[in-house]
This record gives sequence, C-alpha cells and structure tokens, in this order.
Amino acid sequence: PSVQAIRDAAVNAKFFDKTHFSCTAEPGVVDLLRAAKRPQVILTGTETHVCVLQTAFGLQAAGFEIAAVFTHKDD
Repeated sequence: PSVQAIRDAAVNAKFFDKTHFSCTAEPGVVDLLRAAKRPQVILTGTETHVCVLQTAFGLQAAGFEIAAVFTHKDD
C-alpha cells in the first residue's frame, strides 16, 4: 500500500492495489486515465527496469504519450 503520508496528501486521488508489473493490467486504471481525457501521462516509480518499463509499454499500447521522470542518487 501507499505510504500514509501520500494517501493523506492526495485528497482526491483514487488508489489501486498493484499486483502486476504494469499498472495498466490493474482493472480500472486505463479506464480512469481515459476518462480524464488527457493524452499524456507523466510516469515515475521504482523498479524502473521492470514496473516502470512495463507500465510505459502498456500506456503506449493504450494510446497514451509517455513522459518518464528519472532521478539518480550517487551512492
């Protein structure tokens, strides 16, 4: 589940349980994005090599334009 501080700050957000590598495989996610009538999605997250990549592929297949945000922390 999302961190409680995020849930508290995202007052009008809809939260989904994520059980697939791509969030587009979760029931209702793509429908919710389409209902917003915005063709672009800003994508960020963890597990970039799997989850973010698979989500980007799923969003592209659903017809969305993707902008991915990446950060890097030097160890």
